[in-house]
Amino acid sequence: EATRVVMYDENGHEVELPQARISSVGPAAMVESGKSDEVMAAETFEEGHRPANIIEAAAQGTQTGVKLAVAVGAMVMVFVALVALANGALAGVGGGVVGFADQIGAPFAPATAEWLANISFQKLLGYLFAPVMFLIGISDWDQAQIAGGLFGTKIVLNEFVAFIDLGAMQAGELTARSRAIITFALCGFANFSSIAIQMAVTGGLAPNQRPVIARLGLKALAAGSLANLMSAALAGLFLPL
Repeated sequence: EATRVVMYDENGHEVELPQARISSVGPAAMVESGKSDEVMAAETFEEGHRPANIIEAAAQGTQTGVKLAVAVGAMVMVFVALVALANGALAGVGGGVVGFADQIGAPFAPATAEWLANISFQKLLGYLFAPVMFLIGISDWDQAQIAGGLFGTKIVLNEFVAFIDLGAMQAGELTARSRAIITFALCGFANFSSIAIQMAVTGGLAPNQRPVIARLGLKALAAGSLANLMSAALAGLFLPL
């Protein structure tokens, strides 16, 4: 919408400045307009019981803090457990396929059989993100697959697990340049566990915001991941080949 800006000169005459047009097209690219009931719920503030003194305020704050800590820990644990359950199911299906192929007399190659028996979401995301790792500066395809797996671990679980896996790798698996680039890509909180934490914190402090966070959680994850990848790409421009 256009905003009319008016100023006055030294003689008191009205001087109208050029109209400034305000647009939200840029932010709207990542954030869709919410439904009317969600917007009204987000803008409505319901003030609850106010503490009578500092002692009651400290007691209420302690109770709220404990509830939030338990909720955050439980949600993170449940999300990690769900990912582990899904990985176990995928590995079971892969092992079943390998066993069925052996029974019908058409066994897979040893490397393929091992890959199917140990398949996981992290490995699938590794293959999915390998081209992205290649584009941000990891030119070796084998190393791009390893980096993609680390980035997938960061997305599915969290960055701490990904950094532990990175530190446990042998020196020859990734070059110093590849390690530096993937380190920048892993420095962020964009993962499914963070969505669970946001849901827990928002649900405890502002329950009327929970539908908005649930609706925008995946978009926030995508935006945060893009920011990490852009930082890694910029770092790759300054690192020697």
